[in-house]
Amino acid sequence: MLYGLFSLTAGPESWFNYVTFMHNPIVLLINIFTLIATLFHTKTWFELAPKAVNIMIKNKKIAQEIIIKLLWGITFLATIIILAIALI
Repeated sequence: MLYGLFSLTAGPESWFNYVTFMHNPIVLLINIFTLIATLFHTKTWFELAPKAVNIMIKNKKIAQEIIIKLLWGITFLATIIILAIALI
């Protein structure tokens, strides 16, 4: 990402070189692997978070499933907002 940002500020030729580099099949495979690893890490982190935090409402502990769904919802909402800002 930083390489792309610096390429963008360095001019059109540098940006074209960056885009060409990103189309390399090895780079695409590395990016796909990184995305899968990130999603796996997020899933495991969201499953562990409710075990570390006790949230009580009216002397009742909130179910772990609700906390996990809430975390995924916040992640989805943040992703949509960031994409909307980036595409505008």
